[in-house]
Formats: sequence, C-alpha cells, structure tokens
Amino acid sequence: MIVYYSENTDAYFNLAAEAFFLHHLKDDVLFIWRSNKAVVCGKHQNVCAEVNFAHCIVNDISVCRRLSGGGAVYHDLGNINFTFIKNLNEGLEKAVNYKQFLNPVRDILLAMGIKTEYSLRDDLLLNNYKVSGNAQHIFQKGMRILHHGTLLYDSDLPSLGNALRSQGNYIGKAIKSVRSEVTNIRNWIDFGSVDIFLQKFLNEIEKHFNIPVIALEEKHVIDIDLIKNQKFALNSWVLGYSPNYNHTRQLEWGNTLLNLDMTIEKGIVQNIEIHDFNRQKSFEQECQNLLGMEFNMINVKNVFNTLSFDHYIQLF
Repeated sequence: MIVYYSENTDAYFNLAAEAFFLHHLKDDVLFIWRSNKAVVCGKHQNVCAEVNFAHCIVNDISVCRRLSGGGAVYHDLGNINFTFIKNLNEGLEKAVNYKQFLNPVRDILLAMGIKTEYSLRDDLLLNNYKVSGNAQHIFQKGMRILHHGTLLYDSDLPSLGNALRSQGNYIGKAIKSVRSEVTNIRNWIDFGSVDIFLQKFLNEIEKHFNIPVIALEEKHVIDIDLIKNQKFALNSWVLGYSPNYNHTRQLEWGNTLLNLDMTIEKGIVQNIEIHDFNRQKSFEQECQNLLGMEFNMINVKNVFNTLSFDHYIQLF
C-alpha cells in the first residue's frame, strides 16, 4: 500500500485525485487530504435539494459531487479526509465491508486516546455523536473499491448546518441525505491546532501500517489536474448529473411574492414558469429564453440579467 498526503486544499482537485488513484493505479492506496470550505454531495443526489446555494456562494464554499453514493457532507480545514482504494482480490461479493477500512482508523484514533464506536450506519461516533461519515464506490471494470470518510476535529459546525440547508421543494428520485448530530473531536479531546492533530494522525498512520506518508508525485498531479478540469469542476458534473427533478418554491423578489415551477432533466431546463397567486405569469420572456439551456449560474445570471444575485439565486 502507498500512503499519500495532499498539500492541495482544493476540493475538486482532491476528488479528482481519488478518481485517478481508483482508475489509473494498480496499487492499494491510502490518501489523506483536507479541503477549503466545500459541500460534497453523493453521486446520485440532487445538489440543489441538498445545498443552500446562496450561503455557499456568499461564503466562498465550493459545491462538489463525488464518485460515491450517500449523503452530502461539509468540508473545511478543520476536517481531515481519509480515502482507501483497494484491489478486490476477494471478489465483488465481499466488496461492501465498511469495517475492513474503519477498524484501522479506529485503532489509529485509539492510539491517540480517542475511543470511537460504530453507528448503525457504520459511521464513527464519539460519545454518541458522529465524527466520521463514510461512503463507498466500486469500480467493477477494474475490480477496485474506494472507501472514504471524514474526520471532524475542529470544523465550523454552524457553517455546516447553514450550507446543508436547501430551500424550496424538490420532487425526484435523487438520494436524500440522512442528517445526524455531529461533534468535533476537539470538543472532547483537545490536541491543540488542527495542524498538530493532523501531524499526530499522520504519525500514527505510519506506525500502524509501517509505511511512510509521502507527498503526491508530480507526475500524478498533471493527470489529476486534467481530471479535475474535465470532470469534477464542471457544472455538467456538479449540477448536470443530478437526477431529473421538479422544483417549486415561493420567490421573494423585492416586495413581490411569486411562485416558481421548474423542471430539470439531464441538467437542462425543460420547463419554467413564474407566476403570482392569481396564476398571472411574470418574466415570461426570461423563462422562454432559459428553456433548453444548461441549468447553471452563468446561464441563469445572463438570462435574468435585470435581477440582483439575491433574487436569481432563489431559482437554485
């Protein structure tokens, strides 16, 4: 196994790194990384239904989609991410086994004086509060599995709550997140700064596996950047991959209350109507212009160019 640590704190880059290790390497990998503020949704989720877009944009929080399923999670520099990528030598029938990856993590944390327990969903709990959420993805063609988890040490939990509070009603077949009460490890055991905790965690990883933690190889960084730019940072992946859905909500546009009814299929606006409570339509030309367009911030801003950010962001 190779153990990598990423100094890069761009969430899109590190999600692309996971994909690179999964699809292009043959070795088993443990990848440790952090990111600047980000919301990372599961592969099969409706991002708009999980995220408060206005809060994320105003607070410079990246909105991302990962390869694995499961629910949306919040990242910042107070959260450490661990990603195991392993060859499925035992076959697909034994692939989904969270404990084979989490038992070593629990042992490493225990060596640091942190005693965790499993939840019913195989997340890690500290004093009955969640400190680690986990998800998996199987790459069947390559017979490899990706397991990744978060580790909350000193994360901004109020921002987490605000970022993961969507607006409006969304009807579709997307996977919805299951919320859990979370806590920071630092609330219970204070190691000092996040950097101190991270270094202790990396030291214990080296002891446990008897393998040095190394930086990402420069030859890999070029390929990872390419994957980031061609997939993980694109609107067509982040927003466009959402399952088809209908979005209805009340719009507070100035002193006027309006109703939105919008249908998105394969990331494209199929129908949009904005009307008052008497069903009198508003912004008919703008709605007509948005039909058939990719649903993203640039297109919405350009079409509704007479509106302020506080108004058009409500379409998400």
